[in-house]
Amino acid sequence: MWDSGIYAGVPREQPGLCREGSSTAKIYREVDNVKRKRSFPVKNMKRMIVPMVFALALFPCVIVEGEGLDRDAETYFHRGNAYSYNGDYDRAIADYDEAIRLNPNRAETYISRGIAYGIKKDYDRAIADYSEAIRLNPDYDAMTYNGRGLAYHDKGDYDRAIADYDEAIRLNPNHAEAYIHRGLMYAAQGDYDRAIADFTQTIRLDPENAKAYSNRGAGYGIKGDYDRAIADYGETELPLDAEAYYNRGLAYHDKGDYGRAIADYDEAIRLDPNFSVAYNNRGNAYSVKGDYDRAIADFTQTIQLNPNLVEPYNNRGNAYHRQGDYDRVIAGYGEAIRLNPEYAEAYNNRGDAYYRQGDYDRAIADYDQTLRLDPNLAEAYYNRGIVYGIKGDYDRAIVDYSEAIRLNPENAVTTPLTYYNRGIAYAIKGDHDRPPISHRRSG
Repeated sequence: MWDSGIYAGVPREQPGLCREGSSTAKIYREVDNVKRKRSFPVKNMKRMIVPMVFALALFPCVIVEGEGLDRDAETYFHRGNAYSYNGDYDRAIADYDEAIRLNPNRAETYISRGIAYGIKKDYDRAIADYSEAIRLNPDYDAMTYNGRGLAYHDKGDYDRAIADYDEAIRLNPNHAEAYIHRGLMYAAQGDYDRAIADFTQTIRLDPENAKAYSNRGAGYGIKGDYDRAIADYGETELPLDAEAYYNRGLAYHDKGDYGRAIADYDEAIRLDPNFSVAYNNRGNAYSVKGDYDRAIADFTQTIQLNPNLVEPYNNRGNAYHRQGDYDRVIAGYGEAIRLNPEYAEAYNNRGDAYYRQGDYDRAIADYDQTLRLDPNLAEAYYNRGIVYGIKGDYDRAIVDYSEAIRLNPENAVTTPLTYYNRGIAYAIKGDHDRPPISHRRSG
């Protein structure tokens, strides 16, 4: 996730697990999509904007209340800046309104009001003000284009944001903020190479910019370059924030260093006790280590902090699955399905729980629904084939095993079992020309 609300990264599933030594080994999918979403932090808007406000005012203004106040445009402009600095954006906007009424041709006033609108998340008005400032003075300053780019950024209009950051960089090639913001837009579009290049340029211009290192580390992590990702989080003398610990934890997690991953998630949570996905990811790490009680506690905390997030219900169901608590498994997957009726993996996993309880008809119904939602999920064909075999419907079992092999012929975990199970089904049907263990494809 990003501080700006934009999520980057492609979710991946952990490998499915099957019981060794059983011809009816089942597969349930480990789905921890939240873990794959790395955070690309954006600097706090107010801290970033305040210097822009006072760059517009070349001298301090003494504000005098009551009669005698010099009610000209300049006074309103400076008092608006003071209100903005103190966080009183409504009063700031009111003063900018009056300044513009008295002098509608001053670009700086539109910029200041655009800043205030942006902080209030009124992006359309912010964009309108920046645009008017640019119309009045097209080459005024890079920060005007950077400010409008931020507003487009927060609206989700990435192409226009990038165009504005391009113009800011043209006007000022040393504008580090424009590079980091453009990098964030490239990351949001999945262009991680360009994102990394922009973060690198930010670092050249501002070697102590911790956010640039953190963002570049997130980009390296998504590209699978975990060593560079981890190195970036230690490149500045500034202390890491919660997002940086979280991202470094993801890199350790993906390297298989779960102990260090957990330590970083611990620190992220210490710095931000409401960091819900950090709990989820720590739970995933505990699950891999076999510490299911702690994993369940973390998934439960994630749900308490963000009850509309689907993945922790599924992940907690997986942990209960490992403990054999199938009633809770079914309830957890049911909640995930309630939140997202299109969640194919949750249907597959709940089907496995029904299978283990001996409720084969419900298991088949869930596998059917899984395949309606995701016709290419080989594990669901395999699982349904097992249940058909148990019910004595060997023809359907063979069809499902064959489809699982067609979709995923090279899976070293499941394919040998699939061939074996299909061979057993052929043998029971009396087709003895097909050996119980079929030969895997060559080449």
